[in-house]
Amino acid sequence: MGTDSIRVLDPAGRRADTGEIQDLCSGSVVRYGAVLRAGLPDGTYTVAWQAVSADSHPVAGAFTFSIGAPSATSVAVPDQTAGGGLVGVLYGIARYLSYAGFVVLVGGGAFVLVCWPRGASVRPVQQTVVRGWLTLTGSTLVLLLLRSPYTGSGKLADAFDLAGLKAVLETKTGAALTSRLLLLGAAALFVAVLFGAYAKRTDPKEKKDLAFGLGIGGTVVAAGIAGTWALAEHASTGLQPGVAMPVDVLHLLAVAAWLGGLTVLLVALYRAPSVERSAVERFSRSPSAPSSSSPPPASTSPGARSAPGPR
Repeated sequence: MGTDSIRVLDPAGRRADTGEIQDLCSGSVVRYGAVLRAGLPDGTYTVAWQAVSADSHPVAGAFTFSIGAPSATSVAVPDQTAGGGLVGVLYGIARYLSYAGFVVLVGGGAFVLVCWPRGASVRPVQQTVVRGWLTLTGSTLVLLLLRSPYTGSGKLADAFDLAGLKAVLETKTGAALTSRLLLLGAAALFVAVLFGAYAKRTDPKEKKDLAFGLGIGGTVVAAGIAGTWALAEHASTGLQPGVAMPVDVLHLLAVAAWLGGLTVLLVALYRAPSVERSAVERFSRSPSAPSSSSPPPASTSPGARSAPGPR
């Protein structure tokens, strides 16, 4: 609840409250009240409220009450849904772009490190993973700027209101987004080492040692970035957040490993067709697929040619 979360309007549309919010919460019941001005005349008053739910989404509503005889008319509250409008659309786009960037960054890095080390020196693969980092970083900045109008006024111009941004930074979601930006700084270092020092290593032992360090560090950073969603959204609410949040982190990492790895694999197949078969098999081996050493099946009909073996 913010300082302007509850507004009481008289029949003429003027504020009938003092702007002070009273905390009347008791146990698990969330209850807030507005302080009304003294000496209000008879008529129908409109109460408009807006708040941010525990899972980070804005919610709003309105109702009326009367003092003495109801008035002929009451204030019409805008029917725009909380978190809707142009700001809501932009916020939703940025939110899904952040997921896409995370998937490509984490899954792409894991695919190179685990399945295709030679891919660290392949330009199209490098560009794909770096674009994932840029997408996640840019969308996170947009989410941070749009957070205030998304949960408040709904006006795009308020994205550059420094007071609103300061208020956002003091919330759980603001802290999560800020933490994500800091972790993306560490992710940038991971990407630089992966496509720099690691790609240039020729000594097998040195390359293996560096891969181990990158694997540990990359896993910690990836889990931390995934945790910024788990700590601020749906997984952090409910009856068992201690179970839901770690599961949510594992879920995001699994999605990234599969979809991000698949994205980089497709890029490698189309843009760098020299990718080794072993890299594809490391990423996804079918249990029923014949191995590359299996001989071609023998023909059972006279004169028929043998089917070619796997290539």
